[in-house]
Amino acid sequence: MRTLIWNPLFSYLYPFVKRITDAFEMAVIKDTLKKGDVVLDIGAGLEFYTTLLADGVGQEGRVFVFEPDFENVAFLENIVKHHQNKNIILVPKAVSKENGRLKLYKAKYLKGTHTTYAGIGHK
Repeated sequence: MRTLIWNPLFSYLYPFVKRITDAFEMAVIKDTLKKGDVVLDIGAGLEFYTTLLADGVGQEGRVFVFEPDFENVAFLENIVKHHQNKNIILVPKAVSKENGRLKLYKAKYLKGTHTTYAGIGHK
């Protein structure tokens, strides 16, 4: 199995950078979520939002986490197992408006940025 994050420094920098670049989104989530809500984390990647959502909905709520990449799923399984709230339901599948199979284009370096469309840096 390949390493989920190719550079150890990245695992420390990524959350720090995301807190800056996604500050608006994080504020909206915190202001909108209520205890007991049910939310979907579609394309969870490496869980940056998963635990934020789980904490926001509290023990009474649920977070359904969809992630199609088996390496990311393995990482997420560990998060689910050890998270203080037992309200995260991991679904190892992609989400689409149509039934069937999708091609997953894997990002070369950022394991949380895979897509279902071809882009720069995807294979």
